[in-house]
Amino acid sequence: MTSPPEPALPPALAHLLDAAADATFTLDPEGRITYANRKAAAIAGRRPEEVLGLHLERDLGYAFSPRWLSESRRALAEGRAREYDAFNPALGRWVRVCVVPTPAGLAAQIRDITFTKRTEALQQVTSALARTHTPADVVDVLLEQTRVVAGAYLAALFVPGADEEHLELRGQVGYSPELLRRFARVPLTLQIPLCRAARLGQPVFAQQADFARDFPDASVLSAEQTRSLAALPLEVEERLWGVLVLSFDEDRPLPPDERAFLLSLVGQCVQALSRHETEQRLRVQADTLKTLNAVGRALSAELDLDRLVQAVTDAGVELTGAQFGAFFYNVVNEQQESYTLYTLSGVPREAFAAFPMPRNTPVFGPTFRGEGAVRSADITRDPRYGHNLPYRGMPEGHLPVRSYLAVPVVSRSGEVIGGLFFGHAKPGVFTERAEELALGLASQTAVALDHARLYGQLQHSHADLERRVEERTRQLELQAAELRRSNAELEQFAYVASHDLQAPIRAVTSFAGLVSRKYAAQLDERGQAYLRQIVENGEHMKRLVDDLLAFSRLHTQQRAPEATASSAVVRAVLDRLRPELEALDAHVTLGPLPTVLADVPQLDQLFQNLLSNALKYRREGVPPQVSITAEREGSGWRFAVSDNGIGIEPQYFDRIFVIFQRLHGREQYEGTGIGLAVCKKIVERHGGQLWVESAPGRGSTFFFTLPGDS
Repeated sequence: MTSPPEPALPPALAHLLDAAADATFTLDPEGRITYANRKAAAIAGRRPEEVLGLHLERDLGYAFSPRWLSESRRALAEGRAREYDAFNPALGRWVRVCVVPTPAGLAAQIRDITFTKRTEALQQVTSALARTHTPADVVDVLLEQTRVVAGAYLAALFVPGADEEHLELRGQVGYSPELLRRFARVPLTLQIPLCRAARLGQPVFAQQADFARDFPDASVLSAEQTRSLAALPLEVEERLWGVLVLSFDEDRPLPPDERAFLLSLVGQCVQALSRHETEQRLRVQADTLKTLNAVGRALSAELDLDRLVQAVTDAGVELTGAQFGAFFYNVVNEQQESYTLYTLSGVPREAFAAFPMPRNTPVFGPTFRGEGAVRSADITRDPRYGHNLPYRGMPEGHLPVRSYLAVPVVSRSGEVIGGLFFGHAKPGVFTERAEELALGLASQTAVALDHARLYGQLQHSHADLERRVEERTRQLELQAAELRRSNAELEQFAYVASHDLQAPIRAVTSFAGLVSRKYAAQLDERGQAYLRQIVENGEHMKRLVDDLLAFSRLHTQQRAPEATASSAVVRAVLDRLRPELEALDAHVTLGPLPTVLADVPQLDQLFQNLLSNALKYRREGVPPQVSITAEREGSGWRFAVSDNGIGIEPQYFDRIFVIFQRLHGREQYEGTGIGLAVCKKIVERHGGQLWVESAPGRGSTFFFTLPGDS
């Protein structure tokens, strides 16, 4: 080997180049190093004087990327400078290489652009992630961008399997068909960097020497070109979402700053995944609420228990993606006896007909006790499965259940109404969303069942009430008929009695008068007083019988109501009472009086009695003042007959309308106590009401209502 040639640079320039941050070296036409500053020699791990005369490609090829060969030859062939970016395996950093052909060979400058490259990469990743809409978009960015920036020749993403015991290949860049086959589904127990990162939740960096020492299974699975590898876990919301694996075809040490950069790239992707999963969860929750609200409205409108529980089971199968489902629920009959029924969906009823009702086993018990949801990716591998005799699991012929989901249906009072059970022949079918939907459905079901139960109870109560009302109505109708018959007999008796009493009363009064005329001289003063008393009592009896006869005729001699001018009836009554009015110096005022629908003779008697009372119960020494007015009230009229008489105590307002009830003796005021009872009967017969407002010494106002003429 010849002695290394001396550098042909002036000392000042050599010092300047040694102090520069860039690596600079020159080659002769044969490719031997004729000059190298300290930075250039450091790439090969040597001093400048140690690399002079060495052949770059034969002696130091490991320190340069494969692109050096193509780019340097191209520069010589084209006779112009070439510039390219490459990942330098010796430095573990990105560099920008400028190759310039010279008359003496080649000159090269190598500049560390790692910071710029990483900054650009982060910006590109950030921009690309901002354009993503789904986790799948994030996976594409994660694989492609990270592979390029890291200088890896392979990239792959693995996610946890449904059984939580395997990792499954989610996406890849650069994998051959053979690698796709090998890594399609990887047991977590394998001793390879991928599985260790998943188990520990920590990044794993491995070089060629580490594979044989720490990862014995890697030699069987890894690609032959792989010399180093980075396995980076992605944890979203404290849950392992996946593992990114970057494979390098050179033995790279991956210094701390390179590792930190790769983790920062993964961290950006994790943030994007977290954002998309949150958005997806919110969309799912909104869809879930919308679905449950729709189901809830449908269930709340269904009050028939049989149709309701079938609709619940069908809805549960559809919402959860189950292959079949069952709803076991408790009912109470009219005798308050409790028993269990069930409905099925997805399979015929015969599929369960040969099997007993589920018991409080470790699998079913939590549901029937209302302790919460039970979800299992594979119930046959669940520790609660297969402990009960006689079957120790599912009996022969049972539906093939692997995926299992069960939720209790609990009423607002805390009563466990039953349980919803869903199954599928494949493992890992029921997701967290399926569980949320089932729980929401169970809540809606509890409310709907409460409503249906209440409706059933109300129907039963209503039917019982209707039966009792009908029975009571029949009793009342019988009583009313008996009362009508009794009243008719009583009225007939009163009419007959009052009519038949007329003759003996007339005979008594006539003979008493005859004795008084013919034999008065023969009677002493006491005898004449007795005779006068007989005559007065006979006349009072006659008035009483006349009034009783008039009262009974209110029913026995009724006329059909007709349109009647009430003012004309009042004036006819006043004409009959004119002598008494003039004698008492009474004054009667009439307001506008309407046409009403009335029995004319009875309306005449009503005004006659009220006006007579107004004149009778006058204050001593005070001329009677009477007014009669009327006001529209609904479709009828309200009359008011007011006077300035002696008035009535409030405690007697009801008593005065009872037949034969008097507030004063006959020595004070004449009368039989029937007049106001007659008035009340007349008004009620016309469908109205009669009442009084009064105060002692201030007069009284009698109000009554009558229908209009319409």
